[in-house]
Amino acid sequence: MTKRDRMAAFLKGEKVDRPPVSFWRHFYPDETTPEGLAKAMLAFQKKFDWDFMKVNPRASYHAEAFGSLFSFPSDGQKPQLEEPVVKSHLDWTKLRPPSPGDGVLGDHLRALEIIADDISGEVPFIMTIFTPMSVAANLCADMDQFLYDMRKYPGEVHAALEVVSQTFAEFAEACVHVGASGIFLATTNWATRDRLTLEEYLEFGRAYDLEILSPIIDKAELLVLHVCKGNNMLLNLLDYPVRMFNWDAADPANPDIAGVRDKTDKCLIGGVSHLNSFAEGLKDKALKEARQAFKSTGGNKWALGAGCTIPMDASEDTLFALRQAVEGMNPPYGGPRGGSR
Repeated sequence: MTKRDRMAAFLKGEKVDRPPVSFWRHFYPDETTPEGLAKAMLAFQKKFDWDFMKVNPRASYHAEAFGSLFSFPSDGQKPQLEEPVVKSHLDWTKLRPPSPGDGVLGDHLRALEIIADDISGEVPFIMTIFTPMSVAANLCADMDQFLYDMRKYPGEVHAALEVVSQTFAEFAEACVHVGASGIFLATTNWATRDRLTLEEYLEFGRAYDLEILSPIIDKAELLVLHVCKGNNMLLNLLDYPVRMFNWDAADPANPDIAGVRDKTDKCLIGGVSHLNSFAEGLKDKALKEARQAFKSTGGNKWALGAGCTIPMDASEDTLFALRQAVEGMNPPYGGPRGGSR
């Protein structure tokens, strides 16, 4: 099967020759230009031959779009916040939506265009967008400031979340327009009970998440919800209109793959711990996790991946071994398992 044929059948719950596989990581030194970002993503894709490509954009691009200033360390580490755009609760109502085609957003659309031109439709690829709550929190000096303002000045924060969701709903449409197969919507630090109550997430998160997804539900073939961190709220978000769920199933505070498989018939991606399985010498551990995930799902509507972005120094030997491992995973087709949509 071609990659597109395999992914199309996988998403429909039809028979595939083997489970799809993809892993993703940052290339911080290369992410400062559209050309550098596209080149790094394409080189990683071509080296490991993933079934779909998850584009890891510049880690700071969401906040840069609204005016936060970052520096880019010479040692190749992630961008560092130098000046947040939100310094007090009064700044929340001053946010204005940037144009999706201008500035840092335009740069990332250009990177997607370069990727689309290079792979010529052979490999589905998706763009990473943070949820509006995640973006808003990154406009502050730190997460504690966002939490304080959210609880003390909810009206001002809601106004900002509406601006952010409007901006990235338009940006998501633009991503699909230039050739992306969809988006990877990431909750980062926020859909976890270690940070918020479920009621708070439903008030400040859910409606704005859905606003980003709404314009592309019928246009994008691949929509992924990534629920980050431990003690997460994944089981409360299974009704989101996406095609795939990704989370850290290796964290004992999170639902495991078998538990989620029993509660949804949507596609799942994961199985390998991004935190504890990619250092040199841990290849056998990673392979064991991959085989257990395959066993837990019967291979139906499951793709092999990690629970989040893998480290920049992840063992290439392990990645090659995981890529090869799926070739021996031939799921007996019994139709999709799971509960209601």
